[in-house]
Amino acid sequence: MLEKIKEKLLFTRLARKNKAAFDEFYVLYADRMYQYIYYKVNSKEDAEDLTSAFFLKIWGLAREGKIDEAKTFKPFLYTVARNIVIDHYRKRNQRETISLDLHAGREMETEKATVKDFIADEKIDLPAGADKIFEIDRIREKLFELKDEYREVIVLKYLDELEPKEIAAILGKSKGSVNVLAHRAVKALRELVEKSDQLKITN
Repeated sequence: MLEKIKEKLLFTRLARKNKAAFDEFYVLYADRMYQYIYYKVNSKEDAEDLTSAFFLKIWGLAREGKIDEAKTFKPFLYTVARNIVIDHYRKRNQRETISLDLHAGREMETEKATVKDFIADEKIDLPAGADKIFEIDRIREKLFELKDEYREVIVLKYLDELEPKEIAAILGKSKGSVNVLAHRAVKALRELVEKSDQLKITN
C-alpha cells in the first residue's frame, strides 16, 4: 500500500511538470523499462535507443500537460513503452519495403541524434551497466523462443511483478484472460526448458 501511495505522489508530481520528479522517476524505472523493452525487441542496441525514446516521450507528455493523474501509474508507463515498440516495428517494416537511399539514412541518423541530444541536455544516461542487467541463464534464453504474447506476460508478471489487473490494463485483456495466458506461457516455457535439458543429457 505504501508503495502505491508513493507511486501516486510521484505520478502527480510528474504530471505537474516537476523536473525533480522526472529525475526520481528515471532512477526508479530505467532498468525496469529497459528490461521490458529488451524482451520485446531482443536487441540491446534497439532496447537502449527505445528506452531513451520512452523517457523522452514521458517527459514530453509531462511538459505538454498530457499526463492524466487519474490513470493508474504502471499501466500508463508500460502502455507508452509498448506503443513505442509497436511504432519501432511499424517503422522498420516500412523501411524494409522501400530502398534505403542516402536521404532515408540521414533521416534515421537525425532521429537518433535528437534522442541523444535530449539525453545529453537533460543529463540522463542510459541504464548504468545495462549489459550487466541480465544474467542470461537457460530460462531467460528460452524466453526468446516463446511467442511474443507469452514472453510479454511472463516479463510483466514474474520479472516486473505487476498485478493481474495492471497487466490486463496494459494488454487490453480481462484479468481472467491474463491468468490463462500466464498459465499457458509458463507451461510453454517449462516445456522448452525440459526439452533443452533432455537434449543436453542425450548429447
